[in-house]
Amino acid sequence: MPERTVHQQFAARAAAAPGAVAVAGGGREASYAEVERGAAAVAGRLRALGVGPETLVAVAVDRPLDLPAALLGILAAGGAYLLLDPAVPPGRLAQQLAACRPAVIVAQRSLARRLPPRLPPVLWLEEALGEAAGAEAKRPEAGAELPGATSDALACALPVGGGDGMIRLTHGNLVDFFAAMDAAGGDGGAGAWMAAMGLAGGADGGSLEMLWRLCRGCRVTPRGEREGSGAARPAFGPPAVAGGRERDLDFSLFYFGNYAAGRAADHYRLVLEGARFADRQGFRAIWTPERHFHEFGGLFPNPAVLAAAIAVVTERLQIRAGSVVLPLHDPLRVAEEWSLVDNLSGGRTGVSFASGWHANDFVLRPGAYADRHEIMRRGIDTVRRLWRGEALRLPGGAGNEVEVRIYPRPVQAELPIWVTAAGSPETFRLAGELGAGVLTHLLGQDAAEIAGKIAAYRGAWREAGHGPGAGWVTVMLHAYVAPHLAAVHAAVREPLSAYLKTSFGLLRSLAASVGLDSDPRQLGAAELDLLVARAYDRYVASGAGLIGTPESCAATLERLRAAGVDEVACLIDFGVGTDQVLASLPHLDELRRRSPAPQK
Repeated sequence: MPERTVHQQFAARAAAAPGAVAVAGGGREASYAEVERGAAAVAGRLRALGVGPETLVAVAVDRPLDLPAALLGILAAGGAYLLLDPAVPPGRLAQQLAACRPAVIVAQRSLARRLPPRLPPVLWLEEALGEAAGAEAKRPEAGAELPGATSDALACALPVGGGDGMIRLTHGNLVDFFAAMDAAGGDGGAGAWMAAMGLAGGADGGSLEMLWRLCRGCRVTPRGEREGSGAARPAFGPPAVAGGRERDLDFSLFYFGNYAAGRAADHYRLVLEGARFADRQGFRAIWTPERHFHEFGGLFPNPAVLAAAIAVVTERLQIRAGSVVLPLHDPLRVAEEWSLVDNLSGGRTGVSFASGWHANDFVLRPGAYADRHEIMRRGIDTVRRLWRGEALRLPGGAGNEVEVRIYPRPVQAELPIWVTAAGSPETFRLAGELGAGVLTHLLGQDAAEIAGKIAAYRGAWREAGHGPGAGWVTVMLHAYVAPHLAAVHAAVREPLSAYLKTSFGLLRSLAASVGLDSDPRQLGAAELDLLVARAYDRYVASGAGLIGTPESCAATLERLRAAGVDEVACLIDFGVGTDQVLASLPHLDELRRRSPAPQK
């Protein structure tokens, strides 16, 4: 007698104990009989859509308790499943679908807006499961062979290597996997089998382990939940869009360093390796600035160029400009460049716009300096219109008007935007009026001052009638975290002090904070060193940066959370050596993971 396929093994288990709980979590549970009825309903609808042997069906599900019925239904119909991760950006989801070309997609309606516009037929999972709940679906006999459900038939495709490659597994392969799990008692069996199959390099076997547990009569629970016995159960399926442990503050990396010394290549290595780390660990974003003609920030003349490089070495990290000085540029060109980055990244771009603060930068566009704030506002409107697909009529070289649209078309329907606010309450209010986020800092303003400005921002947001939510506030902080304070100061004091000296704006605000009214540029070398030493101590002690241990920095995060901040952007390239900064990032990640977790 041939070995049973996966869905046949599950059917036999359901026949033996139909009332046993198969999946549970989040206050819900479903019995083996209920999962089987749902799978039968899914299978019937898929067959009506032409699913049969060797038919690949993509699955986009953000409620893990509904996943078993979807996968078992695909297998029962004779098809093969490819599990998508609905948490990735919509553009990346579109790329995955274009690469695998499924015949059908099984999805939940809650994810409809994340799916690309041109799709193969979609089976809405809620409709099939509703049908199963409303009527007793006929269950196939445990030993019955369905068309295509043989040991050599394709059963699933697993993504490998973080790209678009796939390993295709047959029903026979899955039976072998189950046998390996049985032999190991579930302890290490998955890893050993996947290594033997050449899948140790990144294929996600969570769905396979879930199916094995169900076919062995075990109750399964979603990622992070526990059964009554207190034993943690294995994760299954992709993470939900809003799933996992939510933090009240998102963490990002931010770059705007002084590069007077060292090789440029080493500084760019810090950007790219930092981006890879942040991408792996689940940071929200990476921010790169625009700065011209000066060693302070001078390695960042065009954030779109660097963002394009970051896009091809990351998969989930949001890639943002902090900031594009819009009055220096033609908005048409800005929209074109960032639409290209949006395509390279699969829809992960965002831009903070600034009006400009260094008059010398305006050698690129001298006439724009005096009216730079209004030029920025008009430019933001133009970029948004172009991004949405609108055409502009502009004068051409022959004196005629030309209608232009940007290409390539961006992946995101709307460009996420911020307005950079150095501290002016008017700029906070402007961001609220525009429906943009705010990018600001703690230099020359403390958390209490920011709280008032954030309140004004959110008030302007509401008065302007912008959709749900209350905007987004990102605060940039110098950051270096290590296990011991002595090690932190040894690493940070000299480079941060030198960093402060190179920026008159920073130095002036810090001089004011220690009671010095005169121009710090007029001080002698010894007086300047004394000022910087006092400013450093005050800067670190006041919590104006994340300079310390995971424990000592917690108070700063709490003050920011209470002020209404949504995201901390950690400026890590202020002079500490590249290797030392990279070695410190796990401690910054530890601080990130320790931050409180209220529901937002």
